[in-house]
Amino acid sequence: MANNITLGDNNPLDYNLKPIKVGGKTSPLEMSASYPDDSVNAKVKVVGDLEVTGKITGNDESGDITSVGVTSLNDASSDTTNSGSVNFVTQGSTGITTSITAGPTINITGTAATSFVKGVVELATTAETETGTDATRAVTPDGLEDGYNGSANVVTTGALASGSIASGFGNIVTGNKISTTAGLEGAILDLEAATLTTSTIGTDTVLDISQTLNAGSGENSGVGAEKYAMIKGTVTETDAAGWDSKYFIQMVGGGAGNVDKFTTDISGNVVSAGTVTSTNGVSGRFNVAGDQIAYRMSNVNQYYIANRSLSTSVSAADFTYLVHQYAQFTAHSPVKLQSWKYTGSFSSAVNYEVEVWMITPDESELIPSAAVKVGDTQTISATAQEYHILGEDDIGLGMLTGSQLYMVIRYTTSFGTKYTYGTMTMEFTNG
Repeated sequence: MANNITLGDNNPLDYNLKPIKVGGKTSPLEMSASYPDDSVNAKVKVVGDLEVTGKITGNDESGDITSVGVTSLNDASSDTTNSGSVNFVTQGSTGITTSITAGPTINITGTAATSFVKGVVELATTAETETGTDATRAVTPDGLEDGYNGSANVVTTGALASGSIASGFGNIVTGNKISTTAGLEGAILDLEAATLTTSTIGTDTVLDISQTLNAGSGENSGVGAEKYAMIKGTVTETDAAGWDSKYFIQMVGGGAGNVDKFTTDISGNVVSAGTVTSTNGVSGRFNVAGDQIAYRMSNVNQYYIANRSLSTSVSAADFTYLVHQYAQFTAHSPVKLQSWKYTGSFSSAVNYEVEVWMITPDESELIPSAAVKVGDTQTISATAQEYHILGEDDIGLGMLTGSQLYMVIRYTTSFGTKYTYGTMTMEFTNG
Protein backbone atom coordinates (compact mmCIF):
# COMPACT_ATOMS: atom_id res chain seq x y z
CA MET A 1 0.00 0.00 0.00
CA ALA A 2 1.27 3.40 -0.82
CA ASN A 3 2.58 5.56 1.95
CA ASN A 4 0.41 8.47 0.97
CA ILE A 5 -3.21 8.89 0.00
CA THR A 6 -3.65 11.74 -2.42
CA LEU A 7 -6.96 13.61 -2.53
CA GLY A 8 -7.53 16.28 -5.16
CA ASP A 9 -4.73 18.50 -6.47
CA ASN A 10 -2.19 15.87 -5.44
CA ASN A 11 -2.37 17.05 -1.74
CA PRO A 12 -1.31 14.03 0.29
CA LEU A 13 -3.09 12.60 3.35
CA ASP A 14 -0.30 11.03 5.35
CA TYR A 15 -0.75 7.44 6.41
CA ASN A 16 0.58 8.35 9.86
CA LEU A 17 -2.60 10.35 10.59
CA LYS A 18 -4.51 7.11 11.17
CA PRO A 19 -6.98 6.10 12.25
CA ILE A 20 -9.46 7.90 10.01
CA LYS A 21 -12.79 6.29 9.26
CA VAL A 22 -15.03 7.42 6.43
CA GLY A 23 -18.27 5.54 6.15
CA GLY A 24 -21.39 5.66 4.05
CA LYS A 25 -21.91 6.83 0.55
CA THR A 26 -21.45 10.46 1.40
CA SER A 27 -18.32 11.26 3.37
CA PRO A 28 -18.96 13.23 6.65
CA LEU A 29 -15.42 14.50 6.48
CA GLU A 30 -14.52 17.45 4.32
CA MET A 31 -11.00 18.83 3.90
CA SER A 32 -9.80 21.82 2.01
CA ALA A 33 -6.37 23.15 1.48
CA SER A 34 -5.26 26.67 2.07
CA TYR A 35 -5.30 29.13 -0.73
CA PRO A 36 -2.07 29.39 -2.66
CA ASP A 37 -1.36 32.70 -1.02
CA ASP A 38 -2.00 31.18 2.38
CA SER A 39 -4.70 33.77 3.05
CA VAL A 40 -7.08 31.10 4.31
CA ASN A 41 -6.01 28.24 6.54
CA ALA A 42 -7.03 24.75 5.81
CA LYS A 43 -10.06 23.59 7.64
CA VAL A 44 -11.83 20.46 8.65
CA LYS A 45 -15.57 20.47 8.60
CA VAL A 46 -17.51 17.68 10.29
CA VAL A 47 -21.12 17.25 9.29
CA GLY A 48 -22.60 15.30 12.18
CA ASP A 49 -21.24 14.52 15.64
CA LEU A 50 -17.59 14.80 16.53
CA GLU A 51 -16.28 12.55 19.26
CA VAL A 52 -12.84 13.32 20.60
CA THR A 53 -11.30 10.88 23.05
CA GLY A 54 -8.07 12.79 23.37
CA LYS A 55 -7.07 16.42 23.46
CA ILE A 56 -7.72 19.03 20.81
CA THR A 57 -4.44 20.78 20.15
CA GLY A 58 -3.20 23.23 17.60
CA ASN A 59 0.18 23.98 16.11
CA ASP A 60 -0.03 27.56 17.31
CA GLU A 61 -2.52 29.96 18.93
CA SER A 62 -4.37 30.37 15.67
CA GLY A 63 -5.39 26.73 15.92
CA ASP A 64 -7.19 27.10 19.30
CA ILE A 65 -10.93 27.61 19.72
CA THR A 66 -11.31 31.08 18.32
CA SER A 67 -14.32 32.38 20.30
CA VAL A 68 -16.27 31.51 23.46
CA GLY A 69 -19.38 33.51 24.43
CA VAL A 70 -21.45 33.59 27.63
CA THR A 71 -24.94 35.14 27.66
CA SER A 72 -27.25 35.85 30.64
CA LEU A 73 -30.85 35.00 29.85
CA ASN A 74 -32.16 37.19 32.71
CA ASP A 75 -30.74 40.56 31.71
CA ALA A 76 -29.46 39.77 28.16
CA SER A 77 -25.89 40.73 29.09
CA SER A 78 -23.05 38.84 27.44
CA ASP A 79 -19.28 38.44 27.29
CA THR A 80 -17.06 36.98 24.53
CA THR A 81 -13.43 35.75 24.58
CA ASN A 82 -11.68 35.36 21.20
CA SER A 83 -8.27 34.06 22.22
CA GLY A 84 -6.28 32.48 24.99
CA SER A 85 -7.69 30.35 27.75
CA VAL A 86 -11.30 30.58 28.98
CA ASN A 87 -11.88 30.29 32.73
CA PHE A 88 -15.39 30.25 34.15
CA VAL A 89 -15.85 31.77 37.67
CA THR A 90 -18.95 31.10 39.77
CA GLN A 91 -19.80 34.01 42.03
CA GLY A 92 -22.70 34.38 44.44
CA SER A 93 -24.80 37.49 45.06
CA THR A 94 -27.12 38.76 47.77
CA GLY A 95 -28.72 35.71 49.34
CA ILE A 96 -26.75 33.19 47.19
CA THR A 97 -23.44 31.37 47.81
CA THR A 98 -21.49 29.09 45.38
CA SER A 99 -18.94 26.29 45.78
CA ILE A 100 -17.21 23.60 43.64
CA THR A 101 -16.87 20.00 44.73
CA ALA A 102 -15.23 16.97 43.12
CA GLY A 103 -16.51 16.11 39.70
CA PRO A 104 -16.27 19.08 39.16
CA THR A 105 -19.71 20.09 40.47
CA ILE A 106 -20.85 23.69 40.91
CA ASN A 107 -23.09 24.12 43.98
CA ILE A 108 -25.41 27.15 44.13
CA THR A 109 -26.95 27.58 47.62
CA GLY A 110 -29.40 30.16 48.97
CA THR A 111 -28.44 31.76 52.31
CA ALA A 112 -30.94 32.01 55.17
CA ALA A 113 -32.71 35.37 55.42
CA THR A 114 -32.42 37.44 58.59
CA SER A 115 -33.81 40.78 59.74
CA PHE A 116 -30.86 42.53 58.04
CA VAL A 117 -29.75 40.13 55.26
CA LYS A 118 -31.72 39.11 52.16
CA GLY A 119 -31.94 35.39 51.49
CA VAL A 120 -34.06 32.28 51.32
CA VAL A 121 -36.89 32.05 53.85
CA GLU A 122 -39.44 29.39 54.68
CA LEU A 123 -43.10 30.39 55.09
CA ALA A 124 -44.56 29.85 58.55
CA THR A 125 -47.56 27.62 59.08
CA THR A 126 -50.67 28.79 60.99
CA ALA A 127 -49.57 26.74 64.00
CA GLU A 128 -46.14 28.38 63.98
CA THR A 129 -47.78 31.79 63.68
CA GLU A 130 -50.02 31.09 66.66
CA THR A 131 -47.07 29.88 68.75
CA GLY A 132 -45.30 33.14 68.08
CA THR A 133 -41.76 32.01 68.96
CA ASP A 134 -40.18 31.19 65.56
CA ALA A 135 -37.78 33.91 64.45
CA THR A 136 -36.66 32.31 61.16
CA ARG A 137 -39.91 31.80 59.22
CA ALA A 138 -41.96 34.45 57.42
CA VAL A 139 -45.65 35.05 58.21
CA THR A 140 -48.06 35.29 55.27
CA PRO A 141 -51.23 37.43 55.27
CA ASP A 142 -53.34 34.26 55.24
CA GLY A 143 -51.39 32.74 58.10
CA LEU A 144 -51.68 35.97 60.09
CA GLU A 145 -55.44 36.09 59.66
CA ASP A 146 -55.84 32.43 60.62
CA GLY A 147 -53.46 32.80 63.55
CA TYR A 148 -55.22 35.94 64.82
CA ASN A 149 -58.66 34.34 64.82
CA GLY A 150 -57.52 31.12 66.45
CA SER A 151 -54.74 32.31 68.77
CA ALA A 152 -55.17 32.13 72.54
CA ASN A 153 -52.69 35.02 72.77
CA VAL A 154 -55.29 37.44 71.36
CA VAL A 155 -58.42 38.08 73.42
CA THR A 156 -61.26 39.75 71.55
CA THR A 157 -64.11 41.41 73.44
CA GLY A 158 -66.32 42.25 70.51
CA ALA A 159 -66.57 44.75 67.72
CA LEU A 160 -67.39 48.45 67.77
CA ALA A 161 -71.13 48.93 67.36
CA SER A 162 -70.56 51.93 65.15
CA GLY A 163 -68.16 54.75 64.45
CA SER A 164 -64.49 54.51 63.74
CA ILE A 165 -61.06 55.08 65.18
CA ALA A 166 -59.12 57.29 62.81
CA SER A 167 -57.03 60.42 62.85
CA GLY A 168 -58.55 62.60 65.54
CA PHE A 169 -60.81 59.65 66.42
CA GLY A 170 -64.52 59.43 65.90
CA ASN A 171 -67.27 57.97 68.06
CA ILE A 172 -66.87 54.76 70.05
CA VAL A 173 -70.16 53.23 71.18
CA THR A 174 -69.98 50.78 74.09
CA GLY A 175 -73.36 49.77 75.44
CA ASN A 176 -75.36 52.91 76.14
CA LYS A 177 -72.34 55.22 76.30
CA ILE A 178 -70.57 57.17 73.57
CA SER A 179 -66.93 58.19 73.82
CA THR A 180 -65.88 60.92 71.46
CA THR A 181 -62.67 62.89 71.09
CA ALA A 182 -62.68 66.31 69.56
CA GLY A 183 -58.99 66.66 68.75
CA LEU A 184 -56.30 68.61 70.53
CA GLU A 185 -58.18 71.90 70.51
CA GLY A 186 -61.04 72.23 72.94
CA ALA A 187 -61.66 69.03 74.88
CA ILE A 188 -58.91 66.45 74.42
CA LEU A 189 -61.29 63.81 75.76
CA ASP A 190 -65.02 64.51 75.56
CA LEU A 191 -67.24 61.80 77.02
CA GLU A 192 -70.86 62.15 76.01
CA ALA A 193 -73.26 59.60 77.48
CA ALA A 194 -76.40 58.61 75.66
CA THR A 195 -79.78 59.75 76.98
CA LEU A 196 -80.95 57.39 79.71
CA THR A 197 -84.62 56.46 79.42
CA THR A 198 -84.60 53.86 82.20
CA SER A 199 -82.89 53.65 85.58
CA THR A 200 -81.02 50.69 87.00
CA ILE A 201 -80.40 49.43 90.51
CA GLY A 202 -77.30 51.14 91.81
CA THR A 203 -75.80 54.26 90.29
CA ASP A 204 -75.88 55.15 86.59
CA THR A 205 -72.58 56.81 85.72
CA VAL A 206 -70.73 58.23 82.75
CA LEU A 207 -67.31 57.43 84.18
CA ASP A 208 -66.88 54.65 86.73
CA ILE A 209 -63.36 54.06 88.09
CA SER A 210 -62.38 51.54 90.75
CA GLN A 211 -59.07 50.30 92.09
CA THR A 212 -57.92 48.18 95.04
CA LEU A 213 -54.98 49.35 97.17
CA ASN A 214 -53.06 46.48 98.69
CA ALA A 215 -49.60 47.75 99.64
CA GLY A 216 -48.77 47.52 103.33
CA SER A 217 -46.37 49.60 105.37
CA GLY A 218 -43.54 47.27 104.37
CA GLU A 219 -43.81 48.58 100.80
CA ASN A 220 -43.08 52.13 101.90
CA SER A 221 -39.58 53.18 100.93
CA GLY A 222 -39.26 55.57 103.84
CA VAL A 223 -37.15 57.89 101.67
CA GLY A 224 -39.72 60.24 100.17
CA ALA A 225 -43.41 60.92 100.44
CA GLU A 226 -45.49 58.29 98.65
CA LYS A 227 -48.93 59.37 97.54
CA TYR A 228 -51.89 57.77 95.81
CA ALA A 229 -54.38 59.70 93.70
CA MET A 230 -57.25 58.12 91.80
CA ILE A 231 -57.46 61.20 89.60
CA LYS A 232 -54.62 63.68 89.20
CA GLY A 233 -54.50 66.74 87.00
CA THR A 234 -51.75 69.29 86.46
CA VAL A 235 -52.25 72.73 84.93
CA THR A 236 -49.14 74.68 83.99
CA GLU A 237 -49.64 78.35 83.24
CA THR A 238 -47.14 79.95 80.90
CA ASP A 239 -49.59 82.49 79.48
CA ALA A 240 -53.19 82.01 80.60
CA ALA A 241 -54.49 85.46 79.71
CA GLY A 242 -56.61 83.97 76.95
CA TRP A 243 -59.07 82.48 79.47
CA ASP A 244 -61.39 84.59 81.63
CA SER A 245 -61.91 81.70 84.05
CA LYS A 246 -59.71 78.68 84.77
CA TYR A 247 -61.01 75.60 86.59
CA PHE A 248 -59.76 72.21 87.71
CA ILE A 249 -63.41 71.10 87.86
CA GLN A 250 -66.53 72.71 86.42
CA MET A 251 -69.91 71.01 86.81
CA VAL A 252 -72.77 72.62 84.91
CA GLY A 253 -76.49 71.81 85.16
CA GLY A 254 -79.96 73.26 85.22
CA GLY A 255 -81.55 72.27 81.93
CA ALA A 256 -81.90 74.88 79.19
CA GLY A 257 -80.41 77.63 81.34
CA ASN A 258 -77.27 75.76 82.29
CA VAL A 259 -75.28 77.45 85.04
CA ASP A 260 -72.27 76.48 87.12
CA LYS A 261 -73.32 74.25 89.99
CA PHE A 262 -69.89 73.32 91.33
CA THR A 263 -66.46 74.68 90.42
CA THR A 264 -62.91 74.41 91.68
CA ASP A 265 -60.62 76.99 90.13
CA ILE A 266 -56.88 76.54 89.68
CA SER A 267 -56.26 78.66 92.78
CA GLY A 268 -58.09 76.05 94.86
CA ASN A 269 -61.27 78.06 95.48
CA VAL A 270 -64.40 75.90 95.65
CA VAL A 271 -67.82 77.35 94.82
CA SER A 272 -71.04 75.41 95.23
CA ALA A 273 -74.47 76.64 94.17
CA GLY A 274 -76.10 74.45 96.81
CA THR A 275 -75.55 73.49 100.41
CA VAL A 276 -72.32 71.71 101.28
CA THR A 277 -72.93 68.94 103.83
CA SER A 278 -70.18 67.03 105.57
CA THR A 279 -70.43 64.18 108.07
CA ASN A 280 -66.99 65.03 109.39
CA GLY A 281 -67.03 68.80 109.58
CA VAL A 282 -66.04 71.39 107.02
CA SER A 283 -62.42 71.63 105.94
CA GLY A 284 -60.88 74.74 104.54
CA ARG A 285 -61.56 78.31 105.62
CA PHE A 286 -64.99 79.81 106.29
CA ASN A 287 -66.10 83.21 107.55
CA VAL A 288 -68.62 84.13 110.23
CA ALA A 289 -69.91 87.71 110.33
CA GLY A 290 -71.55 89.03 113.50
CA ASP A 291 -74.44 91.46 113.67
CA GLN A 292 -73.85 95.17 113.55
CA ILE A 293 -72.46 96.35 116.86
CA ALA A 294 -73.21 99.66 118.56
CA TYR A 295 -70.72 100.55 121.31
CA ARG A 296 -71.37 103.46 123.70
CA MET A 297 -68.27 104.34 125.70
CA SER A 298 -68.71 106.94 128.40
CA ASN A 299 -65.35 106.94 130.18
CA VAL A 300 -61.82 107.13 128.86
CA ASN A 301 -59.63 104.01 129.29
CA GLN A 302 -62.58 101.89 130.39
CA TYR A 303 -63.30 98.71 128.36
CA TYR A 304 -66.76 98.02 127.05
CA ILE A 305 -68.61 95.00 125.67
CA ALA A 306 -71.38 96.63 123.68
CA ASN A 307 -72.90 99.05 126.21
CA ARG A 308 -71.73 97.13 129.25
CA SER A 309 -68.73 98.70 130.97
CA LEU A 310 -65.86 96.72 132.40
CA SER A 311 -62.76 97.92 134.20
CA THR A 312 -59.75 99.82 132.84
CA SER A 313 -57.90 96.51 132.45
CA VAL A 314 -59.83 93.44 131.37
CA SER A 315 -59.54 90.29 133.48
CA ALA A 316 -61.35 86.97 133.67
CA ALA A 317 -63.43 88.37 136.53
CA ASP A 318 -65.09 90.83 134.13
CA PHE A 319 -66.80 87.86 132.40
CA THR A 320 -68.55 86.61 135.56
CA TYR A 321 -71.34 89.10 134.93
CA LEU A 322 -74.21 88.43 132.55
CA VAL A 323 -72.38 89.26 129.34
CA HIS A 324 -73.03 86.02 127.42
CA GLN A 325 -75.71 87.64 125.29
CA TYR A 326 -72.98 89.79 123.71
CA ALA A 327 -70.85 86.92 122.37
CA GLN A 328 -69.75 87.46 118.77
CA PHE A 329 -69.36 83.72 118.07
CA THR A 330 -70.27 80.41 119.75
CA ALA A 331 -68.61 77.22 118.42
CA HIS A 332 -70.98 74.31 117.74
CA SER A 333 -68.07 72.04 116.80
CA PRO A 334 -64.30 72.21 117.28
CA VAL A 335 -62.80 74.95 115.07
CA LYS A 336 -59.68 77.10 114.80
CA LEU A 337 -59.82 80.89 114.77
CA GLN A 338 -57.44 82.02 112.02
CA SER A 339 -58.16 85.75 111.85
CA TRP A 340 -60.65 88.46 112.76
CA LYS A 341 -61.55 91.85 111.28
CA TYR A 342 -63.59 94.73 112.69
CA THR A 343 -65.00 97.12 110.08
CA GLY A 344 -66.67 100.23 111.54
CA SER A 345 -66.85 103.97 111.90
CA PHE A 346 -65.96 106.04 114.99
CA SER A 347 -67.70 109.15 116.24
CA SER A 348 -64.54 110.99 117.33
CA ALA A 349 -60.99 111.41 116.11
CA VAL A 350 -59.37 109.73 119.12
CA ASN A 351 -57.30 106.60 119.77
CA TYR A 352 -59.06 103.26 120.24
CA GLU A 353 -58.00 99.78 121.38
CA VAL A 354 -59.78 96.56 120.40
CA GLU A 355 -59.25 93.08 121.88
CA VAL A 356 -60.81 89.61 121.45
CA TRP A 357 -61.44 87.35 124.46
CA MET A 358 -62.49 83.70 124.66
CA ILE A 359 -64.42 81.72 127.27
CA THR A 360 -63.86 77.95 127.18
CA PRO A 361 -66.47 75.56 128.62
CA ASP A 362 -65.80 72.81 131.13
CA GLU A 363 -67.82 69.90 129.75
CA SER A 364 -71.23 71.57 129.08
CA GLU A 365 -70.80 74.61 131.35
CA LEU A 366 -69.07 77.89 130.50
CA ILE A 367 -66.44 78.96 133.01
CA PRO A 368 -66.17 82.78 132.74
CA SER A 369 -63.29 82.85 135.19
CA ALA A 370 -61.23 80.92 132.60
CA ALA A 371 -61.54 83.72 129.98
CA VAL A 372 -58.32 84.54 128.11
CA LYS A 373 -57.32 87.23 125.64
CA VAL A 374 -56.81 86.07 122.06
CA GLY A 375 -53.77 87.42 120.28
CA ASP A 376 -52.62 91.03 120.63
CA THR A 377 -54.36 94.31 121.37
CA GLN A 378 -55.11 96.25 118.17
CA THR A 379 -54.94 100.07 118.16
CA ILE A 380 -56.14 102.75 115.73
CA SER A 381 -56.08 106.54 115.51
CA ALA A 382 -59.51 107.03 114.00
CA THR A 383 -60.80 109.76 111.74
CA ALA A 384 -64.26 110.84 112.79
CA GLN A 385 -67.18 109.44 110.78
CA GLU A 386 -64.99 107.37 108.48
CA TYR A 387 -64.86 103.57 108.17
CA HIS A 388 -61.75 101.81 109.40
CA ILE A 389 -60.62 98.18 109.36
CA LEU A 390 -58.47 96.62 112.03
CA GLY A 391 -57.83 93.07 113.14
CA GLU A 392 -55.31 90.23 113.38
CA ASP A 393 -54.20 87.36 111.08
CA ASP A 394 -52.44 84.00 111.54
CA ILE A 395 -53.92 83.30 114.98
CA GLY A 396 -54.52 79.51 114.77
CA LEU A 397 -56.45 79.36 118.09
CA GLY A 398 -58.17 76.02 118.74
CA MET A 399 -61.68 76.28 120.14
CA LEU A 400 -63.74 73.51 121.75
CA THR A 401 -67.45 73.01 121.20
CA GLY A 402 -69.32 75.69 123.16
CA SER A 403 -66.43 78.19 123.30
CA GLN A 404 -67.40 81.84 122.87
CA LEU A 405 -65.60 84.90 121.50
CA TYR A 406 -66.15 88.52 122.60
CA MET A 407 -64.95 91.84 121.21
CA VAL A 408 -63.82 94.36 123.84
CA ILE A 409 -63.14 98.05 123.00
CA ARG A 410 -62.15 101.33 124.70
CA TYR A 411 -60.87 104.81 123.78
CA THR A 412 -57.62 106.01 125.35
CA THR A 413 -57.49 109.76 124.61
CA SER A 414 -59.85 112.72 125.14
CA PHE A 415 -62.98 112.42 127.27
CA GLY A 416 -66.75 112.26 127.01
CA THR A 417 -69.05 109.74 125.37
CA LYS A 418 -67.79 108.05 122.18
CA TYR A 419 -69.54 105.71 119.74
CA THR A 420 -68.54 103.11 117.20
CA TYR A 421 -70.75 101.18 114.73
CA GLY A 422 -69.47 98.19 112.82
CA THR A 423 -69.39 94.47 112.02
CA MET A 424 -67.10 91.80 113.42
CA THR A 425 -65.98 89.09 110.90
CA MET A 426 -64.08 86.00 111.98
CA GLU A 427 -62.36 83.41 109.77
CA PHE A 428 -62.17 79.76 110.89
CA THR A 429 -60.90 76.41 109.74
CA ASN A 430 -62.19 73.03 110.80
CA GLY A 431 -60.67 72.07 114.13
